[in-house]
Amino acid sequence: AMHESKLAQTLDKLDLDSLRDRLAEAKSSQNEAQNTLNDCQREKRTIQTDAKAAEKRSKRAKTKWRSASTQSPESQKCHTCGQPILTEDTRRQYLSQMKKELDDAERLVQNMTESALFIDQACRTAMESVSQSASLVQSCEEALFAAEEDSRMVNDALSKKIRLCRERQTDLSSQLVSIVQRTNEESKTSLVDSKEEMELIRLRDALYAAKKKHNECVEEQKGLTQEMARIQTEKEDNHEQVMLNKNLVDVFGIKGIQAFILKGLVNDLQQCSQQYLDLLSDGNLQIRICIGDNDSIVKHAAMRSSTDGTWHVRPLSSLSGGQWRRCS
Repeated sequence: AMHESKLAQTLDKLDLDSLRDRLAEAKSSQNEAQNTLNDCQREKRTIQTDAKAAEKRSKRAKTKWRSASTQSPESQKCHTCGQPILTEDTRRQYLSQMKKELDDAERLVQNMTESALFIDQACRTAMESVSQSASLVQSCEEALFAAEEDSRMVNDALSKKIRLCRERQTDLSSQLVSIVQRTNEESKTSLVDSKEEMELIRLRDALYAAKKKHNECVEEQKGLTQEMARIQTEKEDNHEQVMLNKNLVDVFGIKGIQAFILKGLVNDLQQCSQQYLDLLSDGNLQIRICIGDNDSIVKHAAMRSSTDGTWHVRPLSSLSGGQWRRCS
């Protein structure tokens, strides 16, 4: 944390934008000084050209002045007529005019000389300003280069620190994801446990209700069993009483005695007939005689199976001729 604070303080102290602004101002001043120097040099060349032209003009004026002042009026005569070209007044006016031109040319030369001196001074001042601006630009560039180098080093250090922090953040994010996953799994497990516990409570309640219902059903079954036993006992007693009453009706009814005598005769007849039939059929044929409805006599035959010895009841009409004769 202290190292990061120092890096931040160093980065704050560099103030690259201020240095860049200073460098831009220095270059702008250098450009202005160079433009001023170029203007001065152009003006100087113009003044030099004008000065040369003024000197030539001054020389011509001096030459004319010397020629006009040294020549006499008599020497300036027309070659044709021999008369003087200029009068004395005209000559004085001409000399006065030449004098004026000469003075104007000398003043112009003097002005050009003063202008040249002034522009030379301005050029030297502009050159000094350009030199100072160049020195300032160089110093600003050196300071900016040093500041950029320091900034680059600080940025490299911060980038390295940021990379380490991002790696640490990635590790922490991975750990956080794993923790969240474990928490979700634990939450799901807790939720499943809660659901299972609620289901267990519900099943326990259902089991308690089922046991309660079962006990009620068992009690009801016991009551019904006892009631059925009582009804069965009562039914058996009633059946015995009915059978007894039926027997009494059969015995002591209107045809009771006749039926009793007929039943005894039929039984005696079957026993006697069976004794003879056993002799005739070697014990393989029986005749069964009983009393049916309305005191009718019902006769059936029974034959012993040769395989397992069981008896099979058959009507008399299904017997063969020999079996029929034995029975009859």
